[in-house]
Amino acid sequence: TLSYHIAVAIENIRLYTENRKIEEKMRRADRLASLGTLAAGMAHEIKNPLVSLKTFTQLLPERYRDREFREDFSKLAGQEVDRINNLVERLLNFARPVEPEFRLLDLGEVMDDTLLLLRNKIADQKITVRKDFTDRYLELEGDREKLKQVFLNIIINALDSMREEGVLTIDGRMIRNHNSGEIGVHRGLDWKLHRLYSRDRVMVKISDTGEGIDPRDLPYLFDPFFTTKDTGAGLGLAIAHNIIEEHGGITDVESVVGRGTTFTITLPLKEEGKRQKEKGKMGSREWGVGSSPEGAKQSTEVKRLLRSVAS
Repeated sequence: TLSYHIAVAIENIRLYTENRKIEEKMRRADRLASLGTLAAGMAHEIKNPLVSLKTFTQLLPERYRDREFREDFSKLAGQEVDRINNLVERLLNFARPVEPEFRLLDLGEVMDDTLLLLRNKIADQKITVRKDFTDRYLELEGDREKLKQVFLNIIINALDSMREEGVLTIDGRMIRNHNSGEIGVHRGLDWKLHRLYSRDRVMVKISDTGEGIDPRDLPYLFDPFFTTKDTGAGLGLAIAHNIIEEHGGITDVESVVGRGTTFTITLPLKEEGKRQKEKGKMGSREWGVGSSPEGAKQSTEVKRLLRSVAS
């Protein structure tokens, strides 16, 4: 009856609203939990360059006439200040991201642009890149630069794990309104996952033949300041994860030590009725072997950063 359908509709709206509230509470709790990690990470990462600067500054009065010392100090000071500025910039991008600008785009073109930026690193490491996008167009509404940053962060991690002469495989395809495949490590509510999997979506898999990730590290892979590398602040994957969430998607990762790692990005596809034809060239290809941020923020931004995480 009509009254029954109205009651069901009202109940669905109520459940949807409750789910949104629960998700918001969990996001806030997650941000608050990250506050301690961010503060500790900032203290550690900023303290190291400050110690170097302090040491050189203390020695400067007695070694001022030493030309070589002055040159070394000048070089180191610039490098360490840049290091701090870069860290603060990345922290701001993580904790207080710029609102994404959603426009219709072809995800294959975004991937091509990303690989072009990394062509020298790929050639230097003698990496073979195999790119296979089974659908000619993978159109969705997204922020081109932010999605490019996601691909950059993930692919750079893949290249670093392979050292030399590895294989980077990138697959992209459209999935039509059905659940296919199991979910690996993901962050987000189940209802959000089901909502994404109930509509057409695009899936991009980025696989490497690197050293793999210890299973004990997988749950922390998207946490800020978590890294298994000797260098780096451990923010790249955390930023990538946040960007995909902003786009209504999910990020999964599977890894086998000694064999490699696969990142799977799933994003909602542009609705069929709203698609626009665009020029572009997609398809399968194999790349043979060999084939900036804004200005630094003021120091007060660090305090704002910590406040924004708790808000």
